[in-house]
Amino acid sequence: MFARLLTITAALVSLNGCVSHVYQPYNILSGGFSEKKVSEKHYSVQYKGNSNLKLQKTLDFTLLRAAVIAHKSGAPSFMSSQVNAKTTYVHDQYGTSEITDATVDIELLSKNVRSSKSGCWIKPPKAEQNHRYPRFIHDTASCIDELKEKLDLTDDQIYREE
Repeated sequence: MFARLLTITAALVSLNGCVSHVYQPYNILSGGFSEKKVSEKHYSVQYKGNSNLKLQKTLDFTLLRAAVIAHKSGAPSFMSSQVNAKTTYVHDQYGTSEITDATVDIELLSKNVRSSKSGCWIKPPKAEQNHRYPRFIHDTASCIDELKEKLDLTDDQIYREE
């Protein structure tokens, strides 16, 4: 009986680890996105991954969540700053796991900043090019479209709020 319970628990834990490959709200077992509203136009957005999620995908999910916040707020563009991303190595009896985490601070902008260049990363503001923490302006719709295609997501997966 105990062996059977242990086998079922191990299977559920290993299946749950795969869940972090999806864009999802944060939960303690498999990670996901969360945000903190700092002011009317400022947010801090975070995505916590687990051992199945590489750092680049964690960054993509973080930026996607920032774009979704801008979209839901009616902001045609947003500026990102203070991008922090890290991989933590966790050692245990089963080996070493890489846990990823990314955070970005954003400011919602009321004007459209479309550029001749398409995609999520539009341009740094001229005054910020030599800033210690570079800021980038993003077109909200282009960012969502680019990351939706790159990450192979549907609108239902992007806009759900479970």
